[in-house]
Amino acid sequence: MNVTRLAQTVLTAMLTWATCGSVRCDRTPSNSTAGGSSPQNPVVGAKAPRTTETASIYIDSVPSGATVQLKARPQDKELGRTPLTVRASDCPGTTFCVAIDLDEYCESVKDLPGMKDWIMHFRSWRSSAPYGVDFEFEDAQSTLFISPEHKTLIAMGPVLKLQWPEQNRICVLFVPPGKAITAFFPLMPPPGTFSKPGNDFLEQLKREGLRDEQISECAEALTRCGAFRAKIAHPSQINKSLEFWITYQGPGNNRLVLTKFASGR
Repeated sequence: MNVTRLAQTVLTAMLTWATCGSVRCDRTPSNSTAGGSSPQNPVVGAKAPRTTETASIYIDSVPSGATVQLKARPQDKELGRTPLTVRASDCPGTTFCVAIDLDEYCESVKDLPGMKDWIMHFRSWRSSAPYGVDFEFEDAQSTLFISPEHKTLIAMGPVLKLQWPEQNRICVLFVPPGKAITAFFPLMPPPGTFSKPGNDFLEQLKREGLRDEQISECAEALTRCGAFRAKIAHPSQINKSLEFWITYQGPGNNRLVLTKFASGR
């Protein structure tokens, strides 16, 4: 996400970075559609959707260890770290900030292919350009946590509104643009954690314009972490892309959710 294209609004926030200010960045896609698909092989353990007081919401990230905050009034509430399961009844509004500590992130990804150069670049500009962002997220909002003492970016993540009860799971992929999701497989659970998506769903992705390589990566990522994202050139708009965000829902829901929207390249 390139924040030079974004409006910025100063917020206050309380996470584990209690003394830090935060900046909210809004990214509004020029076009957005959302849909769902029931795969031939649903999420492992999936049953009919539940809406009882004991129903759960599942919040994951790659890498794991992101801090989850419930956005609420009069005060936001820290819930824990990913992977996280919370009771839906304890989360009014079902809007969450999922933020990664960037020093911890660098430590987690330092041995992945291509990430040493990314870490060097990040550390070189984090002081001179604290509002710079090198991630893209599904939702139109993200929060940056800035150290007021050193004026450096120390944590960031998206603010996501979960469409409960139709959806019961969030999975945030902290994969920088241009980096292959396959490089992050070592940080994901093993294959088979989620069921393989059905052929009908994979054929749908092919009709949408995804390349065979992207579809193969999608199939494995979904069986590992239950999430995938891809970008292709927009078929009808110059200098635009189509982004695809796919998420398996958690136990109690048997859906794959596909969100598609247009964005600037």
